[in-house]
Amino acid sequence: MPATQQKLGSGQTLAQRYDGLGFSGQPMHYPLERLFGIISGPPDSGKSCLFQGCPDAFILNLDLSSTTNPQPAACIWPGITPGGEPMDVDGSRMELTWKALARKHEQLLKLAADDAPRPRTIVLDSLGSAISMARDHVVEAWNKKHWTEIDGRAGWEYVYDGIIRFGTSLRKAGYGFFFVAHVVNQVLPMGEDRYVERHNLTITPNFWSRFFPFLEFSAVIYPQWTTESHQVRKPDVTTPDGKTIPGRTVTEQIRTKRYVLTTTEEQYAGITKSRVPIESLSIPLEGGWATLAATYTTQTAAPRRQETTKS
Repeated sequence: MPATQQKLGSGQTLAQRYDGLGFSGQPMHYPLERLFGIISGPPDSGKSCLFQGCPDAFILNLDLSSTTNPQPAACIWPGITPGGEPMDVDGSRMELTWKALARKHEQLLKLAADDAPRPRTIVLDSLGSAISMARDHVVEAWNKKHWTEIDGRAGWEYVYDGIIRFGTSLRKAGYGFFFVAHVVNQVLPMGEDRYVERHNLTITPNFWSRFFPFLEFSAVIYPQWTTESHQVRKPDVTTPDGKTIPGRTVTEQIRTKRYVLTTTEEQYAGITKSRVPIESLSIPLEGGWATLAATYTTQTAAPRRQETTKS
């Protein structure tokens, strides 16, 4: 029997006795869209497409990239003017800076404080662009002309702390918050004719070591090519004398690309993290977010496998 359900001497459970302090010891789980997390991947791996299919998401498109989802359901800021420039909500051309991002941050916090209609999930796409914008802001705020004029430790501390607080403050206000980050492959020599491939995020190890403990969910999505056999009937052929030769049915090997999301694969150890395991989930081009959310919910509700030891 869980400790919170054990009867005390007075006949009350712990939850009943201390009902003014908190809630009972029943299972409580945040859904995926309410987590503080990050989804990483190499270029053209479907990261942005995944979030663009989430109808409850508000995407801060700091990369100023075009949509990749054929049917984007999320709200995306900034927009694009007819001339291909960043556009604010009033239709005017805008410059995307850290100050503009900070104003949007305050707007989101006010919506939460007023309990006004608002998105469930905020997505910052991408972390690399946020770091670059924060650096430019530090240079301006400290009345410098170049980043090299700033003490490195103090400057990076300001940048890292600002980005972490940007996300955690919105998470504390009740939003889910996700970062999008890029993964690069590094081939490291291990000796003569021996190499090992490592997957790393495009941020400094120092930032990642500070950032990682805050995350509740960290997954990697990557493209995977597969070869499948298909029966293909060749077209009929008409000879010069008017005879028709029926087309033959042949087997062709067709390469197809799918997108796979994982929180457990060994090659991404040190990057992935999740309270529930997602081993190798195929993410469809349309409905990808719904697929991921349903899998996460199912895994969360699944009973934990208990470890046993031999006496």
